[in-house]
Amino acid sequence: MANDVGPGDWEPHVRRSFIARHLTILATTTIALGGITFGLDTGLIATTIAHPSFTDYMFGSDRTNNPLLGAIVATYSAGNVIGGVSSGFINNRFGRRFAMSLSSILAILGAAIQTAANGPGMMIAGRVIAGIATGFLLSTMPIYISEISPPKLRGKLVGIQGMIDAIGFFLANWVGYGGGFAKGNAQWRIPLGMQIPGALVLLILTQFLPQSPRWLAQKNRNVEARAVLERLHYRQGEAFVLSEFVQITAQVELEAEEQKMASVFELFRPQFIRRTATSMLVMSLTQFTGAGVIQVYQGILYKSLSLRAALCLWLLADKWPRVRTLTVGCLALAVELSILMALSATYGDGHSKAGSGAGIAFIFIFSASYALFFNSTAYVVSAEILPQHLRSYGMGVAFACQGISSLWLGQITPIAFAAIHWRFYAVFIALMVFSAAAVWWGIPETYNMTLEEVGAAFGDELKAGRIEDIMISSGKERRAKEELELEHRENALRITVPAT
Repeated sequence: MANDVGPGDWEPHVRRSFIARHLTILATTTIALGGITFGLDTGLIATTIAHPSFTDYMFGSDRTNNPLLGAIVATYSAGNVIGGVSSGFINNRFGRRFAMSLSSILAILGAAIQTAANGPGMMIAGRVIAGIATGFLLSTMPIYISEISPPKLRGKLVGIQGMIDAIGFFLANWVGYGGGFAKGNAQWRIPLGMQIPGALVLLILTQFLPQSPRWLAQKNRNVEARAVLERLHYRQGEAFVLSEFVQITAQVELEAEEQKMASVFELFRPQFIRRTATSMLVMSLTQFTGAGVIQVYQGILYKSLSLRAALCLWLLADKWPRVRTLTVGCLALAVELSILMALSATYGDGHSKAGSGAGIAFIFIFSASYALFFNSTAYVVSAEILPQHLRSYGMGVAFACQGISSLWLGQITPIAFAAIHWRFYAVFIALMVFSAAAVWWGIPETYNMTLEEVGAAFGDELKAGRIEDIMISSGKERRAKEELELEHRENALRITVPAT
C-alpha cells in the first residue's frame, strides 16, 4: 500500500492501481482492524468468567472469589494504563506504524499466556500484557487515522474504527458462545486462543501502511510527508494537497519554536491544559457510561433479571457534529439506565418473565445507543483536539485515564452489585448527567476542521491560516504569475516581430 505512487507521480489523470486509488480507505480499514483485537481481548472475558469450568479451575470446585475475579478483570485495565502512558514515547520516537506492530506482537503474547494459564497468577499476567497491547492500539489507532484523513471525512473514517470495535465485541460473544459446546477447560481456552489470528493478520498488514504525514513533517522529513499526502489525498486536487502541506509544515514549525519540553509534562502547561483535560474527560466518558461494566459483567446483570442473553452492539455511525453527538448520547444513556434500574428494582426477583425480558431489551437498547453516540466520536474528539507534537502523548494519557476508570469500576462492580444490587446504576446515571453538562459547555465544536485548525478553536495561533485561505492565496499568486508570464511573452513578441 505504501509504495504505489511515488513523490513525483502527481498527475491527476494518470492511471492508478486499485490500491493507489483507494489508499486512504484501505489504510484506515487496516488500522481499524486493531478493533478486532481490542474487541476480542476485552469482550471474551465476559463469556470466560461465565463458564463454570473457568471458575472451577481458577478458584476451586463450586467456589466463588469476587475479589480475585475482579482482579482478573481489572488487571487488564491496569495494562491499558501502562500501554497508554508508554504509547506517547513509542509513537513520537518510532512512528505510528511501529506502535501498531509492537501492539500486535504483545497481543499475540498476552493471548498465548491466557490460553495456557495454569492458575490465576498466569491468567493475570496474560491479561496485563494483553491490556498493554490494547493500550498501545487504542492510543494509536485514532491519531493514526486522524492524521491520514482529509478533514471532511475524518469523522467517518475514524467511525470505521468504532464499527470494527463493535464487530470485535460481537465476535467475542459468539466465539465465547461457541466455546460452550466444548468440554472441560477447552470451553474457555479455545476462545482465548482465538485472539491470536486477528492480531497476527494486523501485524502483517501493518507493514504495508504509509507513515503518518504529520509525523514525518514533525521529524523534518518533508519530502516524504508531501509524497504521502499526494498518495492519500490526490482526489482532493493538487491545490488542496499543497495547501494542506503548507499548513501542516507551518504549524509544525510554530509548535517547534514554542516547544519547551518534548515530554508528556508539556501537556499540563497552561497553553495546553484545557485540551489535555478535554481529551481525558472524553475518553473517561466511555467508561462513565457503564458500557464497559455491562459488557464484562453481563452474566451478573442478566442473573439479576433472572434471564441470560448475548449482548450485541449495533454498527451505527455518527452523523452529527461532535459536541451535539456526545451531549445527546449522555442524556439518552442516562434515561435508558434509569429505566433499566427501575426494571431491575421491580423485577429483580424473577417473578415476572415479561418484566425481566424488558430489562434485557433495555440492555440491548443501551448497547445500541452507546455504539451510535460514542463508538467513534469519543476517539476522534480525543485525538483531534491535541497539538501535533503532543498528540501521541496526550492520547496516551487520555487512554490511561480511561484505563484507570475501567480499573476501579471493574474491581468494585461485582462487589457493589452483590451489596447494593440495582442501586449501583445510579452512579452511572449521575456521571452521565454531569458529563452532558461538561461536554455542552466545555468543548468547542471541531466538525469539518483540519487538525491544525482545531488548535485555533482552543485559542492557538494558526500560522499559515485556514486551508481555504491558503488555497485562495495560492490561486491568486498563480494567476498573477500567469498574467506576468503572459505580459513578458507579449512584450517579447512585440520586440521580435517588426511592425508592418
